This record gives sequence, structure tokens and C-alpha cells, in this order.
Amino acid sequence: MRRLLIIAVILVLLASLTGCEWLFGRFPNGGDPQPGAVLFFDDFQDGYDPAWGFTRGNWEVVDGQLHTTSEPGSAYVTGGNSWTDYSVECQLSYSGNFYGHPSRRIVVRAADDLNKVVFGGFQGGESRVGFIVYVDGEIVVETESIPTLPDTCIVRIDVVGSTYSAFVDGIHVMTLEDHSNPSGTAGLGISAGEGWGPRGASGWFDDFLVTSLE
Repeated sequence: MRRLLIIAVILVLLASLTGCEWLFGRFPNGGDPQPGAVLFFDDFQDGYDPAWGFTRGNWEVVDGQLHTTSEPGSAYVTGGNSWTDYSVECQLSYSGNFYGHPSRRIVVRAADDLNKVVFGGFQGGESRVGFIVYVDGEIVVETESIPTLPDTCIVRIDVVGSTYSAFVDGIHVMTLEDHSNPSGTAGLGISAGEGWGPRGASGWFDDFLVTSLE
């Protein structure tokens, strides 16, 4: 019993020194990560991870969340990451009035900024929400939409091969079949709603998690 206690104390000390957030259970939904290895995780408690690359928009960390007040905005996990079968999850929030509601998006799989699959609000606000596929910067697919996302919600997308499955607060909402990007990295995005900017709307993102499904 004493040996187990000593081992537990050593593990906690190691985690506090190395930032092993998985040991403390600091993942979305207050539970364990998805099955498989954690490929990337950022809770933005100490700024943002240097692996983030911001191609458009003004991004900053405020009160432990990644925040943007400009559009269009794109942020990607860089560093040469290219994943095939994985799950990407993030808490999405916004501030502002109804007419300033931004289109919050998760970039599910991106070869680059012009070739990607995203899930979230369509252009012009979140009255329509679904998958959007871009090829060479042009929209080639917009799926049937679901009602607007809750003000604060956890969105998860599971990608296995060419199949994309979207979940909002743990509830499956839609599936997409798309072969345009066989692998890629993940990230976040924002697009404008009516009254964006002058009315003070902004997007907030927290607990960004990518786990392997292989």
C-alpha cells in the first residue's frame, strides 16, 4: 500500500513538471479523451501552443480561451501534422447580440487554407450549420443544415477515411462522405454574421483536442 502511494505521488509530481494534462483529466466533457493516442491538446491556460499557425484574422488568448474579433479567421495546427483517422473536439462560445452572431467553425481536415473540410456555421451567421468542403478556395459541397449551434457547446467530429461524423454535445447530428482530402491537419475558423464587428460579436474556443482513431 505504501509503495502504491509513493508511485502515485511520483506520477503527480512528474505531471506537474511536464504539463501532462491528461493525468489530471482536463479534457472536454470533464472525462477521459477519446480512445487512442492524444495527437494534440490545448486548453489555452498559458497562452496558445506554438504549434498553432494563424493564416487569417486577429487571434489572442483571453481568460484561458482562444478568441478572435475579426473575420474571416483561420487557425491551424501546424508543424507538419497530417492525420488520417482521428477525432477533433472543441468547446465553442460567442459573445455579442443575435445580429452579431459569428459563424464558428472547426476545420476538420485541411491540406492547406484553400483545400479543407469544415463544420460549423455557413457564411452569414449560424442560421445554417453543417459541413462545407472547399477545393482550391471554392465551395464544392454544403450539406443539409441543422438548427443553429447552442451559444456554448462542445462539437466533435470523427474522421475515418472519407467518412466525417459530427456530434454536438454528444449527439450525432450528421455524416458526410468526401474524398477530396485523404489526410490533413485540423484547426479553427470564423466567418461573419450580420452586424459583425461594429456590434461587438466575437468567437471563443477552448479545450481543443485531437485524438487518434487508428
